[in-house]
Amino acid sequence: MLEFLNKQLIPIVLATSTYSDRAQPILDFFEINHFFQYKLFGDSVSKLKPYPDVYMRAIDLLGKDKKKIITFEDSPIGVLAAQKAGIPVVVIPDVELSGKSVIPEEYGEVIGIYQTFNDFLSLYSKEGL
Repeated sequence: MLEFLNKQLIPIVLATSTYSDRAQPILDFFEINHFFQYKLFGDSVSKLKPYPDVYMRAIDLLGKDKKKIITFEDSPIGVLAAQKAGIPVVVIPDVELSGKSVIPEEYGEVIGIYQTFNDFLSLYSKEGL
């Protein structure tokens, strides 16, 4: 996903509630820091998801209309935060970590719910979302 977006010259912002001391070592281990124009961690905002603070900060950093931004989220709490910020959301649930089935009603109004980024991408390629 990161490579595809990077090749399309689409700016990528990491907006997570995880604090930097926990998230940054993961980014370092997987050597993916270079994909992100900005990285926003839980310790860089006053309120964590489901509050929209991290997304509002991302909107400011990108300097774009929030309706021209897409958020990829894996949890209902993250989806709610993005929705409160007014950003369209694509859901790719992390069912492996949660261990539960996806219940579409938990996510409210979203662009769609996909099992993988490739599932989203195949629709995007056909319909030009």
